[in-house]
Parts: sequence; structure tokens; C-alpha cells
Amino acid sequence: STLESYSYSLKTFRAFLSQRGVNKMRDVQADELTAFRLWLTDSGLKPNTQEIHLSNLRAFFNWLEKTGAIFLNPARGLVIQRPERPLLPVPTEAEMRKLLAQPDVSTRLGIRDRALLETAYSTGARREELWRMNALDPDLREGRVRILGKTRKERVVPLGRQAVHWLKIYIGEVRPRLLKGRLDQEALWLGKEGRRLGPQSILVQIRQHARAARIKTTITPHTLRRACATHMLRGGAHPVQVQMLLGHATLTTLGQYLRVTIRDLIQTHRSSNPGK
Repeated sequence: STLESYSYSLKTFRAFLSQRGVNKMRDVQADELTAFRLWLTDSGLKPNTQEIHLSNLRAFFNWLEKTGAIFLNPARGLVIQRPERPLLPVPTEAEMRKLLAQPDVSTRLGIRDRALLETAYSTGARREELWRMNALDPDLREGRVRILGKTRKERVVPLGRQAVHWLKIYIGEVRPRLLKGRLDQEALWLGKEGRRLGPQSILVQIRQHARAARIKTTITPHTLRRACATHMLRGGAHPVQVQMLLGHATLTTLGQYLRVTIRDLIQTHRSSNPGK
């Protein structure tokens, strides 16, 4: 995804430069970047998309300067105003209880999906992280799971009691049947054919259960990640602990979740009328 984003930004910038008769990156001046910013605005692109293009270009020119490909960096003074990001929807705890109870646990795939939902909500794992999980990653005796995150960084995070409970049933009773004798399959989450459940299949399964539970909030694996972080912060968890759980490099990324909890705090404060 990162490669696609950078590639698209550079192709867009190259098309813009060709209109201005600029054919080499070493000939780009700060004026071209200013004009490119205006061009992006006139093209009707959303502020977030403009920010991504400009951030990618700044990183690109920084790299050209670092490697000696250019002498003067036209993006050195480029100021990028980050647009106010809208608050993304977070399911309530009541909605999460409905979602977790939705899979039919009288069936094999229902038990698998219940274990998957419990694991996603308990750990805040990304969709790709869920997809990469292998059968030996959960340590159910210790109540924790190994997660392979972005740039293949590993982290070990705790599992909730319900996640441990349903993983025990899934790994002990259901997964061996889904394997169908394929002893070479190391994936944790398996489909009907005994193969690793793909990222798109994980998304589809979660959405189907959300629709069946008639949950109004749009549910995706990342929604469950936001729910995990937000509900932990509401419960008094320290932001650094949530940062470690989610595998964020800095606390900056937690801003979205903190804004949600602060908004909830303001609403509670107003409804309870303290000091009146």
C-alpha cells in the first residue's frame, strides 16, 4: 500500500511537471511545488489526499538530497497543513456484545468466527496481522498471542478471557477438522478448503456478522481495532499501554482514539451537570 501511494503521487507530480515543460527532478524549484499545491486544490481533491501527495513528495525530495541526486532541496521549506480529520465511528460496548454473540457456535465456522472476532477485539490487531497469524502464535496457557506487524515487527500482546476460551475450542476441536489432513498448513484461521483465510475473506466474514446483528456502525477489522483502543482508554488504560498493544511507533497515532474518548467525556460532563 505504501509503494502504491508513493508511486501514484510521483506519477501525478510527473504529469503536472510535463505540463510546465520540466523534465528533470533536479530542475524542480520551490515554485513548482507551490503551483502543484494549487493544482491539486483546483483538481477538486480532498484535503487528506492533497496532504498525502505533498507528504510523499517531501519524503521523495529528502531522499534525493540525502543520496546526492540533487544539491538543493525544493521541498525543504514546504509546509503541509494537516486537515482536521473527522472522527471515525466506534461501535459501542453494547454493539460489540451483539456482534460477538452473533456467530452460530453450534457450527464449525461459527466457532471459528467467534474466536476470530474475540481475538480481533481483544488485541486490536490489523486485518493483515490477523491474516498472518499462525497456529503456534497464541499461547493460551499464558493468555497472550504473538503478532507480526508492519515492517515485520513482532509484538506479544495479552488475550482476553473470552478470546482464550474460544481459541481453545477452535484450535482444539474445529481447526483440526478444517485442516482435512493437511499437516503442512500452519495458518491459524482456515477456510472451508483448509487453506489460510485471506484478508478479504476476514473482512467479508466480519461484515456479514455485523449485518446479521443489525449493527448501525460500519464494522471492519479496523473498526474493531478502534473499538479495542477506545474502550480501553475509556476504562482507564494508559495511552502508552494502548500504544504498545496496537503496535504504534509513537503516541501521535492515538490522537483519533483520544479525541473520541474526550468527546465522550464532554458529553457525560454536560449531561451530569457537575457544579450546578
